[in-house]
Amino acid sequence: MENDKNTNEVIEKEVNELDSNVNNNDSNNKGKKIIGVIAIVAILALLSFLTFGKDLLDNRSDEDKLVDAYKKLYTANTVDMTYKMKISDYELPAIDDPQVQLVTNMIKDVNFDLNVKYNKDEHIFQGELDVNLQDTSLVNAYIYGDKELIGINIPFIHDKTFYVTWDSVISKLNEEIGLEINWKDYLELLNPDTYSTIDKINTEEYMNMYTDFMKELLGTVTTETVKINDDSVSCSKYPMELDYAKTFEFGMKVLDKMATDENVKAFVYEVIDKVVEKVIANEDYVVMNLTKEEIEESVNKFKDEYEELLSDLDGKTILEKISEMDGMQHKNLSKELFDQFDKMGITVKSNIYVDNKTNIRKVNVTEEIDNSEVGIKFGIEADMIVNSINKSIEFDGVDKEKAINVLELSEEEMQQIMTEIQANVLKQVMTNPIFSQMGGLMN
Repeated sequence: MENDKNTNEVIEKEVNELDSNVNNNDSNNKGKKIIGVIAIVAILALLSFLTFGKDLLDNRSDEDKLVDAYKKLYTANTVDMTYKMKISDYELPAIDDPQVQLVTNMIKDVNFDLNVKYNKDEHIFQGELDVNLQDTSLVNAYIYGDKELIGINIPFIHDKTFYVTWDSVISKLNEEIGLEINWKDYLELLNPDTYSTIDKINTEEYMNMYTDFMKELLGTVTTETVKINDDSVSCSKYPMELDYAKTFEFGMKVLDKMATDENVKAFVYEVIDKVVEKVIANEDYVVMNLTKEEIEESVNKFKDEYEELLSDLDGKTILEKISEMDGMQHKNLSKELFDQFDKMGITVKSNIYVDNKTNIRKVNVTEEIDNSEVGIKFGIEADMIVNSINKSIEFDGVDKEKAINVLELSEEEMQQIMTEIQANVLKQVMTNPIFSQMGGLMN
């Protein structure tokens, strides 16, 4: 009996321990599940913040964001953009001529593709143009320029690239008219950092004016995915409709502001002074058939006339001053100008697509002219696609070994080139069916 009692106690103890372990395991599993859920939520929250956090914390207005996007594009060092434009409508209802209608219908099939790349710091530019009609290439061209040369290739006229070096241009000018100017000395004047007064201009005031102007034209902003090459990019879509009266009024406000801005005047004077300093240091005024004293006198005269112009405004706007000179009331002149804009029958709408990094990725513009007085309907659709901004860009350049420096050709070589061009153009006209159609319309 004693043994049975001990055995039962052992069994009961083991069962209790087993139940305790089971309960502990259940608690541990529940704890782990809760921790797992919390971890997943935390990760999703972090991903959401990294993806949308900037927008959630960004309290800028839509117009502020759009202005910042344009500012970022125009101040970028490197940009790769593609422009696509087509004529969507062309009618001359006032002219009842079947031949004219055939021509207008053909013009409606014209479209242009242009790729532009540039690097501001390196002073490099490259453009490729393709003009198509009825899905058939009419003309394509390639242009490239840098600090050494500029070249152009148009297969329609010749298979080789023609180029000139800037040094050869200056040498030719020196040879022909005795012009001796070291143009490279003036390159530094294109750098804004050369001018100390530029930093004193309160650009924020002008940006605020531009932002207010944008606000008047801007519609409701929505989200839309756009195709950029092979990528789908989520963007904010900013719809705008251009108002010519408002645009004219805005332009005049900016001019009025600049006319009375002492810092702008100081910048203008500094630019002039630095150019003149360079001209005098290099004695390039001799090329202009002027003396050093005459150059300095002309600069002083310009500044005096500038000051006189500002003084004549005497608190008036530029438009008010023009009205005064024409013997008209300011409001009447404004109304007359705005009425002229309205009579043109021009409508311009655009959609600007900005990604979550405040980069403009695409701009779509449609322009329509419906002028019954003149008797014309005309429409254009254009897209600007920003392929890259502030990223490394490769340029094709000009292979001078295979290209032709036109300024180094002899008269005989130039005559040979002209003969080759004539033959190539004739061949293109004879073999391209589009030119045959055009010829038929002209007969």
